[in-house]
Amino acid sequence: MGDRWDSANLMRSTYIWLPLTIEGTTATLVLPLDGTWSAAGDGTSYEAESSDNTLSNGAKIISCSGCSGGKSVGYIGGPDDGTIVVNNVASDASTDTTIRVQYANGNNSQRYANVTVNGQSHVLAFLPSGSGNTPFTSTLHTTLEKGDTNTITFSAYEEGWGKFLSSFCTHA
Repeated sequence: MGDRWDSANLMRSTYIWLPLTIEGTTATLVLPLDGTWSAAGDGTSYEAESSDNTLSNGAKIISCSGCSGGKSVGYIGGPDDGTIVVNNVASDASTDTTIRVQYANGNNSQRYANVTVNGQSHVLAFLPSGSGNTPFTSTLHTTLEKGDTNTITFSAYEEGWGKFLSSFCTHA
């Protein structure tokens, strides 16, 4: 994996997946001159406002005209530590995966949230999206366990506010 980075704002960096082999201090890149590749499938989507999820400490469903389903979950984080737990996330195997998080951030600055996946903590950045009704996507790389009992929890990062969460898509 490599990355393209923006020296003025490292949170805007994007990853580029490369077929690298690393042995000791040597990295080798082999690019096939023929063959085909295909993009990952659509994955499995979960709506933040689903009744399957658990909202607590002031997190609540709010209107979001640009979000899937016209709704999102807001008031995540803050002094009350508003929290959403996405329950019953399924995976066909115990594997590393990518989770795309759709959100809206109408502020002019990045916001952050703690994201805990099956007990493993991460900090996820949410770049400004232009308005509270314009969804953007942040990407989290994590591990899911086989089955449909995985949980993903979004909560305050350093008592700050997270952003309005609309939906999640897993590729496991």
